[in-house]
This record gives sequence, C-alpha cells and structure tokens, in this order.
Amino acid sequence: MRRGVVAVIVAVVLTAAPGASATESTIVRGVGIGKIRIGMTRTQVQRLLGRDYTKNATTTIAGAEYVELGWDFSTLSVGFVDGRVTQVETTLRGEKTREGIGVGSSFKAAARAYPQAICTLYFVSPGTGTSYGPSSAQRHAQTALVVAGNRKQLAFLVGTERPIGYGDLGPVVVKGVIVRNPPRGSVDIPPNTRCEPGWRERGRP
Repeated sequence: MRRGVVAVIVAVVLTAAPGASATESTIVRGVGIGKIRIGMTRTQVQRLLGRDYTKNATTTIAGAEYVELGWDFSTLSVGFVDGRVTQVETTLRGEKTREGIGVGSSFKAAARAYPQAICTLYFVSPGTGTSYGPSSAQRHAQTALVVAGNRKQLAFLVGTERPIGYGDLGPVVVKGVIVRNPPRGSVDIPPNTRCEPGWRERGRP
C-alpha cells in the first residue's frame, strides 16, 4: 500500500515539473537575466559567478565609474555603475523572455513578439556620447531591436547566422541579449542610426 502511494506522489511531481520550468522567464526587462539582477552589488555577483572573470570595459558616465566584467569567455557580461549592476548581457542559448525570445531566435520572431521595439544601432556598453564619437560608433554599437520604457531597456543584438565571407550569410538572428537600466546621463543609441524604413516587412534590418 505504501509503495502505491509513493508511486502516485512521484508521478504527480514528474508531470508537474515540466510545466513550471516551461513558464519560467530568465530574461526580464528591468529585472535581469537568470540569477543576476539589476541593483546587485559586485560582491553578490562574484559570490554567484566566482572570481574568474575578465574586465571587458571601463568608462565614466556622468561622473560615475562604469566597469564591465565577463564570465565564461564573456558569454555572460555584467556592467556595474558605482559597484551596482546596471546591465546584464548573455550570448548563451537557453535563456528566454516570457515571449520565448532569446539567443538564436529569428529577427522576424523577435520583431513579431515585440511590435513596440525600434530597430537601431545600440551601444553594447552604456556611454556618455563623448566616449563614443561618430567615427567609433560602428565599433562600439550593434544593430538591435530595443524595447525601452521607464529607463528600463531590453535589447536584442542581431546579426546574420554566419560571418561575412561565407557566401550565403543565412537569416538574421538574435546573437545576444542585454537587460539595462541605464544610469542618468548615459547615451545608449547613436544618433541617426535607425534602420531603414520597411525593416519589419523585410524581416531584416
């Protein structure tokens, strides 16, 4: 009798678990990506990710220090302003938004899931405008679909499936995802860099 009860309980747990994980969102605008949340301290992040990191970028934003660190060959990067997380970026597949969009999703799928998004160049690290002049915009920015509001941003960095030089470049896909709550005084979008009209109909920037 006891074995039968145990078997029923195990069956219920196994059938319930997939449903819970399937509805979990690991990328949330204004909140973070996975375990890394906007507003965490550098100590809290290092406790979760360890001290084996590289320093990707440093700059000053409106008088505040910005430092960006990368883990696992910078497949996960975290940006700090005055020691607190202001940005999280991932280039790993598997983490998705509530709408099911993440690295590997098609440009068309991302545009369809976020009709409010704009298509533009986007600085992959926040800047002040003086750090990134017009001549360097292409080096520091990528084409992205950006969802923004209330100083909370979600950016899908997009590009072709294969690098230039491989003939057919393949479809345009999401190559990275950034969640950013930009500090005041930062410049996130280079001026005059919106995608050509009709990008949504073309299904590519």
